[in-house]
Amino acid sequence: MRKLNLLISAFAVAALASCSNDEVVSSINDTSVQARQSIGFSPAATNVTRSSVYTPTAMFPNFRVIGLWSSSATIPSTAWIEGKEFTTSGGDNVFSPAPSAGGLYQGFSATHTASGKVGIEIVRNNGGWDYADQSQIQYWPYSEKTDDEGNVTSYEVISLDFRAVAPASSDVDLQNPSSYAYTTPSTTAQMVDVCYTDATGAKSSPVNLKFKHLLSQIVFKAVKATNYVVDIQAIEIGGVNTKGTYNLTALVNGASGTQISSTTTPAAFPGMSGAAFSVPADTSQLHQITATGQELLLIPQKADPWNKKSLKADDGSIKQDQGAYLKLTYRAKTSGAEKYSTGDGDGWTSAYFPLKLSWKAGCKYSYVLLFGGVKNPDTETPSGGDDNPDPGKEPNNPGGYDETGKPKAPSVAITFTASVEDWEPYNINVTD
Repeated sequence: MRKLNLLISAFAVAALASCSNDEVVSSINDTSVQARQSIGFSPAATNVTRSSVYTPTAMFPNFRVIGLWSSSATIPSTAWIEGKEFTTSGGDNVFSPAPSAGGLYQGFSATHTASGKVGIEIVRNNGGWDYADQSQIQYWPYSEKTDDEGNVTSYEVISLDFRAVAPASSDVDLQNPSSYAYTTPSTTAQMVDVCYTDATGAKSSPVNLKFKHLLSQIVFKAVKATNYVVDIQAIEIGGVNTKGTYNLTALVNGASGTQISSTTTPAAFPGMSGAAFSVPADTSQLHQITATGQELLLIPQKADPWNKKSLKADDGSIKQDQGAYLKLTYRAKTSGAEKYSTGDGDGWTSAYFPLKLSWKAGCKYSYVLLFGGVKNPDTETPSGGDDNPDPGKEPNNPGGYDETGKPKAPSVAITFTASVEDWEPYNINVTD
């Protein structure tokens, strides 16, 4: 039964989806570097998923890179590197390893200490990018063009391919990008935005590396009508897969087919930390519940909504194999009321809501809680409406469900809406 001292007409969750786009940012223009033909790099990753870490681009982390003999190049038996002649046979300078299409280019076979994987670390230096270890500087290979008399008439740089991952300490195996197994850390403090890229047929510095993000970012926001008091103690998103295998080449290049395959090892993740969040009275903007630096970074995936069968296991724990859900622990009352209309005693109550997920790599999803029938100020999408996903269309469960799948008493009417937030340059609807 609806309690008389709480006249909340609606509480809604809107899912706002936004995706990143890549833009080349030239960070190196050092003519002295070009003159001695060293290989320089220029990363780009605008609007990255964990904004507190990687935005602006100046905060992009160190990255690890390997160079490969380009499959589009004529693989030489003899080439010059920094003025020295290298051959596949004997002599003072022998290629190591021997050149082959798609094989490691000379010098990039060093093992990175932190990751234990092959690759050279590149770090920010005075606004540009440089080798972390100056003894590992690599140079473009080139061939000599001669006339009939054997005189050198010109030089031609031999193209190379590159693969890179950020941060440099990531365990991505750059030599095997078609099968990268990723496991989501159990806490937000351990979650890191992993970025990958490849660049083919490069022949000059800087090599522009257009990184793409492997994970989806999940945050929570809220807004309420001014004549209510609403506190949120906890938010949890559950029933989501924690393991996935990436085909990084397919992901970066937009190839068709399976780019990420997720395994069925679902778990739940907290969407907020610290003290309870009191929703401010300002209805002109959304208020972010998720603390900066505490954003969830999860594997892109599709998931069916919780089937409303009991989530409670025999040992009292919550099962995670019944579909995706959002768990909200909150309390609410009208302004000036002595007692909360929700829950008992201190007013806290928990409710579960089915969620249909369709997350994509490099996209940010903001789940917005709307209290008191207010509109989403970012989209002007009213609570309620014909496009509401479950459970908003179900008239008999305005309070959500308990962990056994039974409808909760409607102390607070709850509906769902789905809307989309622009995040350069296109929209992705989370229900797609």
